[in-house]
This record gives sequence, structure tokens and C-alpha cells, in this order.
Amino acid sequence: MTDGSRRVIAGVDAHTDEHHAAVLDEGGRLLGTAAFPTTREGYEQLIAWVAGHGVIDRIGVESTGSFAAGLVRALAQKAIVTVEVNQPHAHTRHRRGKSDPIDAELAARAVLSAIASAVPKHTAGIVEAIRQRDYPILQGAFLLLALSVILFNLLADLLYFKLDPRVQT
Repeated sequence: MTDGSRRVIAGVDAHTDEHHAAVLDEGGRLLGTAAFPTTREGYEQLIAWVAGHGVIDRIGVESTGSFAAGLVRALAQKAIVTVEVNQPHAHTRHRRGKSDPIDAELAARAVLSAIASAVPKHTAGIVEAIRQRDYPILQGAFLLLALSVILFNLLADLLYFKLDPRVQT
């Protein structure tokens, strides 16, 4: 199944509970489709499954800013080139049918044909921490915000005391 010299392109149709992936070779032949859970382990399984078909060239992913944000981070950590793919055109979906494996294959074909070439959305920072309920990051951000408000008020009080002659003791 694995060919160390064969380069492969994958596409992922992302959803809340599972991601569907499809792998193509450089000639556009479909090598396989599979579904994986949307967990860290599932992301690792997806990456290993794609790599089992050959050397990963690029992976096209739908919904990089929402459902696939965790997968995009996992791909970035492994330095895998990731491309954001828009949902297939309505005519294509009508002709080929609506199914998650077909959408994953269409995402891979969009990357292979260079129709899709956008950089994925940035999925780090405070907004993503809120979405992922990453409480230590949120607590740190709010602590910094509170400290900055306290320091600003302290500075304002000191300046008020220094500049207003009526406040002199």
C-alpha cells in the first residue's frame, strides 16, 4: 500500500463529529477514502492513514476556521502543507451527489488542479481559546486585562493628585 516515492494529495470534508478524507495520487487516481473522529487521536490517525499511501504533498481541508481548526493545527505542527478548500460548486454537488466521501475527493481534486490555493485561517489566539474552552489561556488573558485596568487607574489617580492643586494635602 505504501510507496515511499509516490506523492499524494488528500482532501478532507470536515464535520463536528468526524472528518472524511480522500487520497489521490499525482495522476488523480483515487487511492482511498476513510472517516476519522474529530479528536487529537483521530487527527493523528488521519495523518498516518494519508501518509500510508505515499509522501504527503498537500492536504485540502474544508471549514478550516471552524470544524477543522483542530486538524489544521495538527497538520501545521507536522509541517504539512494545508490548503483551504471552499465547498464544491452546487452544479458539481448535484451531478456527483452529496456525500462526505465525495466531498472529500472533490476537495483533494481542487487542490490537485490548483483551483484551491488559499492559506487556511489562523486558528490560534483568544478567539480559538474561547471556541475550544481552553480555560488556562482565557484566565491568563482576563488576568492581563484586569491588571492593565488596575495600572491605568493607578496612573490616572497619580496624575490627578499631581496635576490638580485642589487635591493637595
